[in-house]
Amino acid sequence: MKLEAIEKNDTSLLVSIKKQNIKLTIQLVAIFMLFNANFMPSYIAWILKVAIGYKRTPIIDALAFELIELSLAIDPIITVTFQPELNHELKILIIKSKLRIKSFIYNLIRYN
Repeated sequence: MKLEAIEKNDTSLLVSIKKQNIKLTIQLVAIFMLFNANFMPSYIAWILKVAIGYKRTPIIDALAFELIELSLAIDPIITVTFQPELNHELKILIIKSKLRIKSFIYNLIRYN
């Protein structure tokens, strides 16, 4: 696709391809950092358990569990944000929600 755009000298397609490449790179880095940061306490505790017999305290255990749950909750948000088809649908939903809220507030003010 990029070669076709270069051959046809289609600058808009080249810009679109470059933006998509940047978005995919940012998505990859975000997912990598998210999962490594949130799963790290579990990995470290497991390695320490094998190496020196370390037992996690209940607070550390709860923190590790919540971090894992947080990463699983954020992953779909990152996926939707960076996928073009889903991103357009998300933008439409956000715009519709904003318009409904504005209409609701306008109707509240108008009838009071």
